[in-house]
Amino acid sequence: MGRWLRILTGIAICALLAACGGGESPTDATPTAVSTPLAESSPTAPAQPMVIGQIIWAEETDATTGAPVNQVTGFTTESPAIVAVVEVTNLPAGTQFTAAWTLNDSTITDSPMTVVAPGDMTHAWISFRFTRDGERRYPLGQVGVTITASDGTMREDTVEIGFP
Repeated sequence: MGRWLRILTGIAICALLAACGGGESPTDATPTAVSTPLAESSPTAPAQPMVIGQIIWAEETDATTGAPVNQVTGFTTESPAIVAVVEVTNLPAGTQFTAAWTLNDSTITDSPMTVVAPGDMTHAWISFRFTRDGERRYPLGQVGVTITASDGTMREDTVEIGFP
């Protein structure tokens, strides 16, 4: 199963999904939405109902565990990435997670991205991210994400993007 996770990791990292023009300034970044694959922590058949935690904002995730790194309560126009992470326990194989993003209350076109659990896991971190293009900056304002599991469970949150 570890090999499949590495393969899915490579595929998901390469899959850049959406772009967003956040402002009229030529120095504003066009964020790119990327879903980060599941990091396998404890593969076993879940005997209890799946539990999805609240959204945690971070600038990165641990490459091995998928856990959030550099947790934040807000981002700046120069943050390296905007990452939304949820912790999941008792994750059944085939569960799909979809993230839809907004910027300043406007839906980001083509932003929905999806991650699918390749196997049963007792614990996993699910993350979705925006990255900026090179030296360009994120626009000021508020970015939001709605993460929906295939069982209908939803988690929503917003976070501010401010000056450095």
